[in-house]
Order: sequence, then structure tokens, then C-alpha cells
Amino acid sequence: MSVPYNNWERFYHRFNLIFHGLVGGALLPFAFVFLETQKEFPDAPLITGMESMVIKMLLVALAGVLIFLAQTYRKGVIREVQALSDIREKLDLYLSKKLVQYGILEGAAMAGLLGLYLTKDQLFSFVFVIVLFVFSLVRPTFDRVSSETGIGPKDLQEWGSGSGEGQKE
Repeated sequence: MSVPYNNWERFYHRFNLIFHGLVGGALLPFAFVFLETQKEFPDAPLITGMESMVIKMLLVALAGVLIFLAQTYRKGVIREVQALSDIREKLDLYLSKKLVQYGILEGAAMAGLLGLYLTKDQLFSFVFVIVLFVFSLVRPTFDRVSSETGIGPKDLQEWGSGSGEGQKE
């Protein structure tokens, strides 16, 4: 017999599944491209010369701007979510807005992936690691969700153990 999940646990598992899917979605192709650059006779870069330098600067700048935008967007999300009063509405809005933030960070990760693929420059491995670090700083945790939504931990736990809607025994 499986243990039924309450509302908070369902929300949290769904949120974590999406978050880790996004991180894994970026990590798998990056690992493949990175390993291609590490083989004994790696392929030549697709772009060389002055174009390579321009692409490097543009993609590093793009990744930096996207990381900045994601963090700036986060502050607006917190204000918007905390303005609501219903817990379910807060959590639904919070999830949808955080997915936008994670999508922006995913764009920064893709800039690192594209840069490594095109130029074979390990600078983009560093860029990708920075993006993963930022992902780790904004990952969904109980305390972060509670503080960013303005829902007290006790209220969140009580809401979660509230009604038995949709639970299976």
C-alpha cells in the first residue's frame, strides 16, 4: 500500500521534478559536447579566427545578462506572489513564475552549450558551471518556497495536511 501525498507534497514533488528535468535537460547535451572536446583527437572548432572571438564574447555576455535577468525577475515574482492571499493561488502562481525564471537560466546554460559546441573553448565549461551554481542557489526547498511566497512554514504544513482531495489509499 502506498502512502498518499498531501497537497504540499504533491506540489513539491511536481516542482522538483520540473526543476531537475530542466537541469538534466541542459546537463546531458553539455556532457556529450564536453566529452567530445576531451577525446584523443577532438574535432576542430566549427568557428575559428575573429568570428570565434566575437561568438565567445557575445555568448558569454548573453549568459551573464540572462543570469542577471533571472535574478531580477525573481524579485518581481516574490512581490507578485506575496500580494495574493489564498495559499493554492500563491503556490500556483509561484510555480508558473519560477518556471519562467528557470527557463531564463536554461537559456544561459544553452549559451554555454552552444559556445562550447561552436568554439571548443573551455571558457564555456566555466560558464556552464556558473549557471549550474546559480541553479543550485535557486533550487526549490521548503524554506525557500515558504519565505518567497510569504506563507509561514506552519501554515504551509497545515494546508498540506488539510483536505484529502484526490488522495488514494
